Amino acid sequence: MLKLTQAIVTKHLPCTPTKGRRIKATAVAGSVTIPYNDDIGIHENHHFAAKQLQAKFGWEDELTGGMLSTGEHVWVMPMSID
Repeated sequence: MLKLTQAIVTKHLPCTPTKGRRIKATAVAGSVTIPYNDDIGIHENHHFAAKQLQAKFGWEDELTGGMLSTGEHVWVMPMSID
């Protein structure tokens, strides 16, 4: 059995004239964009966005993540291919 990792990158999107701050989570499979929640911290906002992308695709694996020097966060989870 080959083990692969699906990576999720989360990025802060600043306010625009029509939208508030957002977090975008992107993986090879697709993306989601969610509103920024001022009631929780930066890391928690990024983690929540990654979890929303997981939910969109039915992924249930645990996420492990970290912050890049660009301010983006990267999340990985193990996935199996039979």
